[in-house]
Amino acid sequence: MPPEQWQTLKPLVQAAMDAASPIRVTHEERPVNAFVIRGLPGKLKPATHSVLRTKCEPGRIKVEAGPISVLQSCLENALNQPVVVEDAPNGFFEFDLRWSPGNEDQLRTAIVQEFGVRTQVEQRRMPVIVVRRIPLPGQEK
Repeated sequence: MPPEQWQTLKPLVQAAMDAASPIRVTHEERPVNAFVIRGLPGKLKPATHSVLRTKCEPGRIKVEAGPISVLQSCLENALNQPVVVEDAPNGFFEFDLRWSPGNEDQLRTAIVQEFGVRTQVEQRRMPVIVVRRIPLPGQEK
């Protein structure tokens, strides 16, 4: 189907799916606890080459020639919460951050010590996806 036709049919398809589905998905802005990092680049080293390499695994985040957004994404996965980098610097950096897998306190300490930054958990209003179950006709609530 050509893209211009899909754009015309999209609202109709969405309405049909909404009518048949027992769930509703909306985008909302809500207060959430975010891990906030201040003071980058801190001790981060500028990249020495231009090929992006990343390793985000339990207990280790290794980045070569990566922007701060890569660090942010890896930390969100490791901490299981949103990460906000205030005044994120432009450019590409390299680092190898290690901690004991599953030990979020040790990860937070490693971030402060290795990067020379300040961190804090703060409540911030952020966009979230909300999924609600809607009873179909004849179903009990």
